[in-house]
Amino acid sequence: MRAGPPALIGGLSTHRPPMLSLAELSVALVLACVVSLASCQGSCLPFTEAPLSQCGSVVEGSVFVEDGSSIASIDQALSEMTGPFRLGLTSKACSDAAMKFICSGGLPTCEADPLTVLPPCQSVCNEFVSECGAALQAQGQPVPTCDALPSTDCNDPSIVTPYREVPRATCEPIPDILSGSQCQGFVDYDVYVPEGLTLEALDALVGESTAPFRIGLVPGTCREAAMQFICAEGFRQCHFEEVAPGANVLLPSSTCRSTCEAFAAECGPVLAAIGMDSLVPVCDDTSETSGAPLYPEGPALLPLTPQVVANISCNAPAPVADYLFLPTATCERYNGTVWAQCNPVVDWEMVYVQEGQTQRLLDYTAYEQSRPFTYANVDRGCTAAMLRFVCSGVFLPCVTVPVPGLPGATIALPQPPCQRVCRELVVKCEETFERFGVTDMVPVCDAINPLSGQAVFPETLFVVPLGDQIVELPCTYPNQTIAVDRDCPGSFKTSESTDVEDQCEYPCPVPIYSNAEYLAMKITISINTVLTMIMSSLLIFTFALDRAKRRFPEGLPVWLGVSAFGFGLGFAFGVVVGFEPVICQSVFMCRAQATFLVYFQYGLAGWMTVIAFNMFLLFACKVPRKTARKLAPFYHIFAWGIGIPPMIVGLAIDRFTYIPPQLLCFISAEPDGWPQLGLYSFPIFVLCLLTVIFIFGLVLRIAMIAWQYQEKRFWRLMYTYWRIFLFIGLFLYVFSYNIEESIRAAITYDTNVKGFEDWAKCVFQNDGSDGCSFDTALHFAPSYVFAFNTSSQGWLVCLIFLTTPSSIHFWRSFPRRLLSLVTGKGFYGEDSAKSASTVTSQ
Repeated sequence: MRAGPPALIGGLSTHRPPMLSLAELSVALVLACVVSLASCQGSCLPFTEAPLSQCGSVVEGSVFVEDGSSIASIDQALSEMTGPFRLGLTSKACSDAAMKFICSGGLPTCEADPLTVLPPCQSVCNEFVSECGAALQAQGQPVPTCDALPSTDCNDPSIVTPYREVPRATCEPIPDILSGSQCQGFVDYDVYVPEGLTLEALDALVGESTAPFRIGLVPGTCREAAMQFICAEGFRQCHFEEVAPGANVLLPSSTCRSTCEAFAAECGPVLAAIGMDSLVPVCDDTSETSGAPLYPEGPALLPLTPQVVANISCNAPAPVADYLFLPTATCERYNGTVWAQCNPVVDWEMVYVQEGQTQRLLDYTAYEQSRPFTYANVDRGCTAAMLRFVCSGVFLPCVTVPVPGLPGATIALPQPPCQRVCRELVVKCEETFERFGVTDMVPVCDAINPLSGQAVFPETLFVVPLGDQIVELPCTYPNQTIAVDRDCPGSFKTSESTDVEDQCEYPCPVPIYSNAEYLAMKITISINTVLTMIMSSLLIFTFALDRAKRRFPEGLPVWLGVSAFGFGLGFAFGVVVGFEPVICQSVFMCRAQATFLVYFQYGLAGWMTVIAFNMFLLFACKVPRKTARKLAPFYHIFAWGIGIPPMIVGLAIDRFTYIPPQLLCFISAEPDGWPQLGLYSFPIFVLCLLTVIFIFGLVLRIAMIAWQYQEKRFWRLMYTYWRIFLFIGLFLYVFSYNIEESIRAAITYDTNVKGFEDWAKCVFQNDGSDGCSFDTALHFAPSYVFAFNTSSQGWLVCLIFLTTPSSIHFWRSFPRRLLSLVTGKGFYGEDSAKSASTVTSQ
């Protein structure tokens, strides 16, 4: 809960100007008793408090009080001196210097036995003159002299606790736009900006509070009440109060109680339902310091001096302009249309339905918008383009994403139509618009939303800011054209081509294999993907927690786990989103999958080569560990950098696409095979060959040494290094088959495509596939094996390093380590040294 307005800041008597005369604080008056104890009659009393002067922020211990006076009366007198310096009219440095000088002079510290009084040091006076001299002179006030003050045996106080004062601030003109908080629709007044902040920084801070109410998590009534309340709280209205001629104190407004109560009533149940009822304000709460209401029902009275009481109107903003927000909505399963002809267009499962709408209302809306273009005298191409535009804009695809910072909270987001859907409508319906005199209905395809600054019809991605994160969603491009007069035969579907309307083509994925065979491939890839993600995560987790594996070279396999994880993410595109949507419907996701697979495939091969080479250096060449450690940066440059050129070239020549009959996007062999061979097959083959050479060299060296010293030890050592042989076998199996399959697919591509086109023509002419043979070199068995070993290599590689003695020892001791962590002995416990010593090199 925020602190309320300050109480009485300082007492200024009628004869004192705002910047008081400091004649009373001249050395002769302030220190007449303090400097010469012979003229003093008083006592050394424990200091209690000085609420009026706020000297409790400076004074500690015991203070000297003359006979006939008291701490309370001195506090009253000093309040008239410190008050002007606490009205925010001077710099903070001047206020601090004045508090130290005035309070240490009026309430000097002392010792009782014998009576000793410590006046303020000369440096305290000099600081006051230095910081406040210009302000005093500007008001025509004398500046005290400090020569009579001692430099030793004196009091040099400091600010020990904050003192109450009017905060320093500036008043900024009415802002044109507040993009962070979207409060420009509520702020039509000059804004109070506290010292240390700018209007832009304040906008960002307020935006953190308004964001959860603008992303479709709450009902519209709550969103409106929250915007009014939060914008009023964050952007206070400026109020100037004259305390003396030429001296105006800047004060902030308070939020009206009615605004607070509206927010509590509309949003209280919503916040309570998610366990955040602590954010609901108590609208009848009062300030702890002044007792004034935090949310007044009308103007707030704020005493500044005994003569000046500020009368500040409360702020209850009303929306004066639009602001950017995501409406409350849900993702609903598409039920189909009754009136509108949207079923051929809407092939996505979930549609975006806003609060207060239903799919029946959306159906009627799409019908009303598209009906004039479905008449017989309208060009069929225009009808198809209009239905694509209207249906993809009314029945928006919907995705549910988690809300950052709110565990368990999700939000429904739409995917608006792509800009090319709009442009196709303009091109195909241009003549129709002109012929019927409705050119005003032509959409502006490059229109910009004035609030968000984004394109109404994005070219590729729809960007949604959620808190401090950005969500990027692909725009909607219906993957079917509209067959106005005819259906397509057999298993064909309406063409996806943007150039030809009402044409039939074969579906994606290509129907070379049966649905059952494709399902088998999907299940296999999905299982291997999950295993890869799990195994790579376990490998990374093992090397992150085991201290012995963080050293060089023991820690190198963790990067192999990172590469395997990224490789698994490439396959996860199809597993999570769906194989057909990735390879058939989204060019962006298809390229993203190919990019992940190519880059992290190189990462896997590169780190395997690095690990084999490093083992060869250490064990076969006897290179010292310290010398080999110097190569670590070059290992990273090599392993992470080797995949960048193929990735860039593949994207530049647009060869990252769907590669039938597999269910993934990779380097296409169309129309020739050199990119697949040059960007993948041969470089990977070279890396595999180098890895095998280094490992064979290492094994040969170890075998020679072992045989030389003891024959029995030779076989024991060979058994110990069986993982090296498994390493070699895995390389020979996975990569040799991948290379062979890539070369064969590239060489036979032309034959396969020609055979498939002949089969497609046969199916179209006979309205079915019976009697239409498709003889191809890409039979299901080799394609299935290719899909299996490609998607399994990530977890197989991780399994090698997860079954080492050190890794097994780590996981066997993991429960004991957790128990040690719970009992306060630390994760590594008392046997950490022993555990580390038992870990052998990878």
